[in-house]
Amino acid sequence: MKHSAQRDAILNELCSRKDLPTADELYWSLRQIMPNISMGTVYRNLGQLHDEGIITIVESSDKKVHYEGNLEDHIH
Repeated sequence: MKHSAQRDAILNELCSRKDLPTADELYWSLRQIMPNISMGTVYRNLGQLHDEGIITIVESSDKKVHYEGNLEDHIH
């Protein structure tokens, strides 16, 4: 997978958080530092990062998809 400024920013934002954000929450956080980033870019990169095993997807009881950058064993 190629590195890009947007992908690196998405991964850095995700790994810096202690919560499990949704793609929408990540998008709005990233807009503060990258005003031109699109929701499609966030979703596409989250999918690629997940496919590569760099991040995990956590489905909540409310059926929302959340993302996590911490791959160490831990309890949710």
